[in-house]
Amino acid sequence: MITGIVVGSVVAIVGAIGTYIAGLKMQRERWRREDQIASRTRVFEFMTAARLIDEELARARVAAAICVIEKHWWSSDIQLTTEAWQNHKAIIAPELSDTDWRALSSAVLAAENLSTIRGDQTGDISEGTAERIVPILREIEAGRSALAEATRSIAGLVERIPDKEAPSETPGSSETGEGTRNTRTSEN
Repeated sequence: MITGIVVGSVVAIVGAIGTYIAGLKMQRERWRREDQIASRTRVFEFMTAARLIDEELARARVAAAICVIEKHWWSSDIQLTTEAWQNHKAIIAPELSDTDWRALSSAVLAAENLSTIRGDQTGDISEGTAERIVPILREIEAGRSALAEATRSIAGLVERIPDKEAPSETPGSSETGEGTRNTRTSEN
């Protein structure tokens, strides 16, 4: 009788330990999946922010190039803004090196300076004004280059995260099409 109680107690204890260990393994796997999903979401947020900021800098680069090469102010159709930068720099900041962050920040300031220099002016510009815009153009190009390098580096993270662990919808996916890439047929 005592042997039966001891055996029953040992079986119950072993069963409880086994259940506990299995629960720990399941929790560890759940945490791993959650970390993968968080990493993938962070990458998608970065990519969205980078695209939007780069679009602003690309417009500023075109405007500056028109001034330097063609020696006249850009068309009013080209709107220079830093709204994406203002809205998304907190997402970009932790992912950039100090050097890349300074280059990108300088590029945004250069774009703002370009807009300020122009003001309401239209038409042709002097050679001197065009020469003052050359460093602005270089700053914008350097910032775009830094952002592109960081984007390539971050994009490499996506390849290391299994697709089956990706979130079904990421923040900003409607802006970038990331969540619907394979379903779009007529854009580009």
